[in-house]
Amino acid sequence: MLQMVQRPSPIPKIIHHGDKQLRTAIRCFSTLKDGDEKVTGNVVSPLSSFGEDNSGESGGGFTGSDNSSATSSSTTSTSRAVNSIASLNGNKLTQPLTPPGPETFPAWSYEPRPFFHFELLYESKKSLARVGRIHTPHGIIDTPGYVSVATNAALKGRASQKKNGRDFNENAVKVNEEGVLFRSYRDGRKIPLTPESTVQAQKAFGADIIIPLDELPPYHIDDAILRDSVERTHRWEARSLKEHLKNVRNQAMYCVIHGGLNRQLRKESVNYLTSLPFDGYAIGGSLGKNGDELMELLGWMMPMFNEDGSNSSGEVMQGHVNRRNKPRHLLGIADEPSILGAVRHGIDTMDSCYPTRLSRHGTLLSREGKVHIKSGRYSRQYGVPVDRECNCSTCLHYDRPYLWHLFKAKEPVFVQLATIHNLQYMNDLMEKQRQMILEGKI
Repeated sequence: MLQMVQRPSPIPKIIHHGDKQLRTAIRCFSTLKDGDEKVTGNVVSPLSSFGEDNSGESGGGFTGSDNSSATSSSTTSTSRAVNSIASLNGNKLTQPLTPPGPETFPAWSYEPRPFFHFELLYESKKSLARVGRIHTPHGIIDTPGYVSVATNAALKGRASQKKNGRDFNENAVKVNEEGVLFRSYRDGRKIPLTPESTVQAQKAFGADIIIPLDELPPYHIDDAILRDSVERTHRWEARSLKEHLKNVRNQAMYCVIHGGLNRQLRKESVNYLTSLPFDGYAIGGSLGKNGDELMELLGWMMPMFNEDGSNSSGEVMQGHVNRRNKPRHLLGIADEPSILGAVRHGIDTMDSCYPTRLSRHGTLLSREGKVHIKSGRYSRQYGVPVDRECNCSTCLHYDRPYLWHLFKAKEPVFVQLATIHNLQYMNDLMEKQRQMILEGKI
């Protein structure tokens, strides 16, 4: 029997294959069980819908570790992707170009999920900030909360189980209505990926929260091409949702809001995707070239998620869901300044490789500012932890000179110790944000 222990901030895990310009791979959350510090995966499911699979396996034929992993990915070659409107492998497109409306989904899919829900505890009177809990089958996520990002199916600087699954590659060959075609960097074989197959993959992993296949075009792009991309992503997400609803299996699915900095497209994306029976909302797409553009976009967009979707009689009708009662996730943004701003705009969770990337490059986070451990100034600060207020195992057992020595000696254990601390710092930061909201300071 699985024994759950209550934690202040269980860390859902996401796996990225690089922070590139085209999000075209499997992405999902999976909350930690007691004792878990591991991720398995690195999987792509073989697909028959493209008419070719050079792997020699049939569709859906891979295994993952139940309820223990999560996958997220971004890929390169955006310019090739947005210009590629021909069919993959020479096949003609078979998917309709009009996204299905809310009436095409079963009525039961709009009903509350007994295994997954968002509990809204408190809303700030000073901002859109709020405190809540995301209840999943394997734990509770306190919000606002931070989500770690793993690359190549492993959280860098943390222990990992043996990887199960097949090779994945970051180079998209073609993108069209059917999905995405990748070429293996190992043997050159073509690996197809569809909205349906990514859902199957995440279900096999046992993800608590599934995020569908979506396309992320570059920052500055022609509005016509951007619209085509957004509308294609809408169709992909609807297909993903239909695939998910065939066998829900106590798993949730978020949609991904797109539109770049184009407010009309963002509004259309919010209105369409929130009309479908998704369990939560992820904010994706290009979010601006700097923090100011991000905050401006969130400041304009997030009030739309406070609409309750009810009619004049106060009834929430099919296709008009209550947006306030569903969690909101910000994709790929979790540096400290962005976190502080996003929380004030009503974001519940966010993910980034920010703290683990800093660890690999010798930077540790602290309440006194960043500690660039390679600096010789830390080599003689004996008995001084990275952060005097931190209770992580790194700060409790190791001082700055020892960490400086490990970094200079290129000892792999440094990355582990730094990652333990930086993740604890992020969790402490989110706990402080929750407390400040409850105290009316935010």
